[in-house]
Amino acid sequence: WYAQLVQSVYWTSWVAIDVRHTSPTALPGTRKAQHYDHAVRMGIYGLLIQSTIGAFSAGFLLKRLNAVFGLKAVYRGCILLYSLGCIGCYVLNPHHLLHVFILSAVVGIPYSSVQSNPYSLVEL
Repeated sequence: WYAQLVQSVYWTSWVAIDVRHTSPTALPGTRKAQHYDHAVRMGIYGLLIQSTIGAFSAGFLLKRLNAVFGLKAVYRGCILLYSLGCIGCYVLNPHHLLHVFILSAVVGIPYSSVQSNPYSLVEL
């Protein structure tokens, strides 16, 4: 859980620094500082996409997957997909916001499972 929180906080900085190549040390009020602020906002939009996809999949997709494959198999598969999505962010090192938004959506589906399925596993 802690790793997911760190990933969410780091996501905005990653978009700003590595994807958009801006500097967090830019002087306030300068054009570089405005570019950094804009890039951080784009990272926040990525988190919004991740959360929206996660909410949709938690409400509709996970119930069906759990019924077909079983709760533990879906949880394990989602952990694997979540890991691959995060590794994809590192390996692919996208330089276009569209790629960032696509990776955000890919990570959103397993994120919902990681947040909801452990409670269902405890109930078993």
